[in-house]
Formats: sequence, C-alpha cells, structure tokens
Amino acid sequence: MPAVTSSDICVGYATHPEGEGGLELVVTMDETPCLRIPLFTSPHVARLALAGKPFHAVPAAVAGACAQQGVCHQVAAVEALEAAFGIEATPLMKAHRRLLLLAQWIQGHALHIHFLAAPGLLGHSSSFALASAHPEVVQRALRLKKLGADLTGIVGGRRAAPLPLRTGGTPPLPSRSAIDRVLRRLERGRVDALESVALVSAMRIPPLSLPSEQVAVREEGDYPVHAGRVTSTAGLNLPVSHYHQEVQRRALVAGNPLTCHARGPTPLLVGPLARLNLNQDRLSTTASQALRSCGLSLPSHNPLASVVARAVELVHAVEECTRMLDHLEWRDEEVRYEVTAGEGAAAVESPRGLLYHRYHVDAVGVVRRAVIVSPASHNVLNLEAALRAVASRGTEEPGDPLKMRLAMVARSYDPCATCSRNVAGLGFCLDA
Repeated sequence: MPAVTSSDICVGYATHPEGEGGLELVVTMDETPCLRIPLFTSPHVARLALAGKPFHAVPAAVAGACAQQGVCHQVAAVEALEAAFGIEATPLMKAHRRLLLLAQWIQGHALHIHFLAAPGLLGHSSSFALASAHPEVVQRALRLKKLGADLTGIVGGRRAAPLPLRTGGTPPLPSRSAIDRVLRRLERGRVDALESVALVSAMRIPPLSLPSEQVAVREEGDYPVHAGRVTSTAGLNLPVSHYHQEVQRRALVAGNPLTCHARGPTPLLVGPLARLNLNQDRLSTTASQALRSCGLSLPSHNPLASVVARAVELVHAVEECTRMLDHLEWRDEEVRYEVTAGEGAAAVESPRGLLYHRYHVDAVGVVRRAVIVSPASHNVLNLEAALRAVASRGTEEPGDPLKMRLAMVARSYDPCATCSRNVAGLGFCLDA
C-alpha cells in the first residue's frame, strides 16, 4: 500500500444519535493524528432552569430534557425528591415506575439494534439499504417500538409524553381491558425479541478491547432498573445517596459537571454492556439462554458488543413486563408527607445507562440546586478513548472504511448530543 502523507477524514454528521454531531480526523505521517467531535445542537439548559421551581413542577420540566429519555428523567426526579422528603414509595409505585422504564428499554433497544447497529454490522451502507434487503427486520423493529410506546401509554397515560409522575403517588391507573390487550401484544413481542437475538448472533462484531471502569445499578434480586446500589467493575459498591460524595467528587470536572472522569487510569462506562457485566446473574432464564446463544464471553470490554447486551435486555424486558402485568393488583395509592428542607438523590438505568438526579429543596419545597448526570456525560471520555483506539489502528487505510468504523463506534454508545452539550467543541489529539 503506498505511503499516506496526509489525509483528512470527516464524518459530517454521525446520523441517528439524538442531536447533531460529527467526527473530524486528521492523519499525517509526521504529526500526531488529531480527532475532534464537533456538536451542533442547542445548549442544554434544563438542569439550570430547575433552580427556583417548586418541587411538584420538576418531573414535567425534566421530561423535556431529552426526547428519548423523558420518562427516565421523570422517574429519577420523582425518586430523588421522595428521598429529599423522606418518602418511602409503596411496592405498587415502584412497580409502576419499573414498568415505565422497561417500556423505554423495549423502544430504545429495538431502535438501536435494528437501525443504529444492524446496518453497519451486517454490511449495509444505511438503514434504507437494510430495509430493502431485509424488510422483515425493519418491520420487527417497528412492532417492538410500537409495543414499547403503547405500553408507555397504558401505564403512563400517554404514549409519547406520559402524564407527569407525582411525588408520593400513582398516576391514573390503566383499565383491565387495556392491560389484557397489551399482554397479548407482549406474547408477539417475546417472539420478536428472540428473533432480534438471532439477528445479533449473525452480526460480525469487530474486535475492540477497551479498559474501562464499568458502572451500573445493582438491585437486590432483580436485574437493575432503579432503586439499587451503585456498583462498578473496580469494586465500587455504595448507596445512591453517597454518589455525590464518592463517584461525583472523583469523577466530575469542576466547572463542567456533564463530563465524567475517573480517578483511575480508565474511563467510566455505563449502559447495557456495563449492566450485563455486573448483573448477568439477575437475568431471566430465557434472557440467560439468549446470552449463551450469542456467544459473548463476559466480562466484555468491547463497546461494540453493547448490541448483544441490548438484545439480551430486550428479551428480559419483554418477559418482565409480562410477569408484572400478570400479577400486579392496580389501585390508587398516595403516601402522606410533609414538605421539608432536604437533599435527595436517585439513579435509574435508562436504555443508554445510568442516569443520576440530585436536588436540594428548601423548607417550602422550592428547588435551590439540581444536579443531573446523563449516560452521555458518563460515557463521553470512554467514547473518546474508543475513537482514539479505532483511529490509531485505521491510519494505514484512511477513507471510507475508517469513516464507517468511527461512525459505528460512535453509534454503539447511542450518544445524546443534547445531553452532552457542555462538551461541545471537544477536541483532542491521539497519543503518538
């Protein structure tokens, strides 16, 4: 292959992730390769706008922080506020929120597997090319997406933007007939989820080993969705209430709380792969069998293998929703509480990974300080390291193959440019 003296590689927009962003790689023979991630999206101001709001307005406000994670933000906000007021949610309240979060997993994982990961890993240039060659794949993805949206509507009151959750209470409850209808849909959803696993098993996942400290919630007896302890592959194990003392203090750069750094030599990683590495023993029986059929050895340090974790979690989510809807007794519930000054935190597992909320509320219930750390913020340095690794290996063959690999890696993290707006203009150079 002839020597490359200089090459500029630009992925103008990495399509599919929320927001708009791109990758710019400059490769030269006599200089260190340089990689930039320009983001083009409106400033992320939801976190700042919460100060001064009454606590009961927070769930609706944070729902607009992210189009795809609005429900997850609502659950995290309500549970953090309940912690501030010393409210213990009832089992039904916790189950209701768990169902809402699992519905987001079904939607998010279905779209990611079939539209973000499948085209590149199956050798197609785009989702349109995949749809032309395998229309059944796209039809399956849309069925699963609609299933998750309909489940959100039945449990949350609305499909696209559920009714705001109430601190210490439950929203309007679904009818028995609506539950029976979605249970029948979940039967087909289980088949679609298992077929998604078969699709993932046929993918040729490029090798990439990236040391990282993987972080996820761990629940007692259940696969993690919310209400657990924060754990990591480096031995971290602490209640969520200590996050700001331990993880945040050592992880977040002063002045830029949306960029996470670990004290150790490896970047943080949250998301499906981290959840699976730390909680594979909590999977349902069918999901465990699905994991074995994919042939993924755990623990895995390949961020591209997150598509396997998503497929396995998709099976688990459909099965758990079925089990919960079969056994739950729905009724109106409300916990009495007093508004007092306090501070509370919560962590939930969104489809993209760990989402953390913390609020300081005064004696009349007005939010005085809010901290929100999104999955994209946790992962941004891990994404940077992955792009460095791929770019370093790919400098011998610049051009479209490298562009495709860089975009594939970026999509594997499912980054939300809106949530990570505070790292706009991030630039870095690869080590020699």
